Amino acid sequence: MPWVGQPLPSAAEMSAIDTRTQREFSIPELVLMENAGQRIWQALKDWAGWRLVDDARLVIVAGTGNNGGDALVIARAAWLEARFSTAVVLIRRPERGPAAVHAASCEALGIPITVYSEDPADAHALIGEADWVFDGLLGTGLSGPVRGSAAALIEEINTCDATVVAIDVPSGVGDEFARGFTAVQADLTVTVELPKRSLYLPRARPHCGEIVTVSIGFPPQLLRGVTGDVRLLRMSDLEALLPPVRPEAYKNSRGRLAVFAGAPGTAGALLLCAGAAARGRCGYVTAFVDEAIYPLLGASFPGLVVKPLSFLVDASAADGTAADGEHWAGVRERLERELAGYDGVLCGPGWGVSLEREVVLETLIDGGYSGVIDADGLRVLARLRATGRVKDLRGNWVVTPHPGEFNVLAEDDDDSSATLYTADRPVETVRRAAERLNAVVVLKAHVTYIGDPTDGGVYVVDGMNPALGTAGSGDVLAGVIAGLRAHGLPPAPAACLGVIIHQKAGARATREREWYAAEELLDYLGEACRAADTD
Repeated sequence: MPWVGQPLPSAAEMSAIDTRTQREFSIPELVLMENAGQRIWQALKDWAGWRLVDDARLVIVAGTGNNGGDALVIARAAWLEARFSTAVVLIRRPERGPAAVHAASCEALGIPITVYSEDPADAHALIGEADWVFDGLLGTGLSGPVRGSAAALIEEINTCDATVVAIDVPSGVGDEFARGFTAVQADLTVTVELPKRSLYLPRARPHCGEIVTVSIGFPPQLLRGVTGDVRLLRMSDLEALLPPVRPEAYKNSRGRLAVFAGAPGTAGALLLCAGAAARGRCGYVTAFVDEAIYPLLGASFPGLVVKPLSFLVDASAADGTAADGEHWAGVRERLERELAGYDGVLCGPGWGVSLEREVVLETLIDGGYSGVIDADGLRVLARLRATGRVKDLRGNWVVTPHPGEFNVLAEDDDDSSATLYTADRPVETVRRAAERLNAVVVLKAHVTYIGDPTDGGVYVVDGMNPALGTAGSGDVLAGVIAGLRAHGLPPAPAACLGVIIHQKAGARATREREWYAAEELLDYLGEACRAADTD
């Protein structure tokens, strides 16, 4: 699909831009560092507001590299305002480079400086008494886990009671960040020019707090050159992804969706996903359900058309036992006849995993239908793939697993060790899964990764909203995406847009209700579809 969102560069890509800025555009490193420190300081003041009180105790923890130089500029800016108690903790004295220049400036101004390698007890006392700590120990170029004095200082920061501000990235976070690595636990991360890919690694993201981006003067032509195939989607991307609806549109022209979901005991999953689809621009939603729950649904959702599955499966196969080939051929024929005129399908929420479900899903995939597979539908799909009845999804489908479901799908791959979910390498994992399934993969978590098999693109949507992690929330997401597919959007744009809308609705519900059940989330979906309102 056309590139949307903001590139998420690797550390190497950002380092190359920094180098080219200096060499090709004659912007000195000292100037960039000054800009970074001053703008990060201003961003912190804007973010903190009244919380940054006069006489607040500020401790700036600085390494010997570029992040340390940025931190020392912040120390000078804070000191010169003469409102705060400002002190610096150096991991060790920088001997050369821009950090050494800024350290000398701070010392000449009389800013108190403690060197951790020389006096760890004083450094410990300063950090422990701070109201605000600025983390400028390590930058994006880190490879592997932090050790030695830097790890000890990170522990000092993480055990203090101060509000912690990370400069560019929390120290310890890098492109190789993995389980067991040490990193600063920040309340705010102010990153430079472009958000870094490492910030959105599932294991790293909780260390970052709120993420804010500032510009420090990199040439725009260099930043535009970072096209990237890993991109961060934002609420503002709604406008690029969401097509206008014609004024003369009516229910059938807005898309017809067939929903296969729900079973005795899990009818709520059907109501959630079908309700979400109806609130996501889809004009006509039909649910195909078991006889046992058929009477329960009409009054629960008056706008939902409900049809019993008895037209598909006769009594001889209702218990899910095997039937002869002639019987299943009749099931397929009746299913194809019934679905004529539908624009999309949603399979799986609360659906169960019986033999009949396998036949339905196999028929839909073989018949060239398109839509969304979620929850129990993913387990059924895994069985179809394990037995060789389904090879791939022909580019027509969106699958929406959480990490556990993702692993169920991957277990029967030829090289399952390469496709099983790992929070350490989400980009590679999702991209490979999208290629193997030939489907758009939406890997749901506190940071959602979306893999597009058509061009290898990976789209990232920040979450970090624990209230959205409630039972049934995934059913709502599946319904939104399926409704958009039936409305006419291709798989990748529908998936990306659906995740954005789901997150936006969740953010609004959290602001208004703090905690809520999934059915309450439905009330916010229609408003969340408005492209003009992108907060």
